[in-house]
Amino acid sequence: LVLAEPEGRKLMLLAPVVRERKGEHLAVFEELRAQGFVRARVNGKLCELDELPKLDKQKKHSIDVVVDRFKPGSTVQGIACRSAEGSAQRQRLPERRLPLLE
Repeated sequence: LVLAEPEGRKLMLLAPVVRERKGEHLAVFEELRAQGFVRARVNGKLCELDELPKLDKQKKHSIDVVVDRFKPGSTVQGIACRSAEGSAQRQRLPERRLPLLE
């Protein structure tokens, strides 16, 4: 299904890290950087982990880490290879559901 999407569109595989919890989550971001991740979706907006917005510790936030990015039309073998390479990182994440974002 994903491989049948029109080419030229980029897709991202996301892993939920924080769901509607109050706090600045500085330790979460630091741990994601230490694990080699580069991007996250914070409250619905895509951000580089080195250029994050300051979060209000009194408000609830949601954070998804970008596990992988790829283009539709990629070969199944290519995606499987990338998936295998990133599996160690994903296993360290708290939840296993991985939403797809275009």
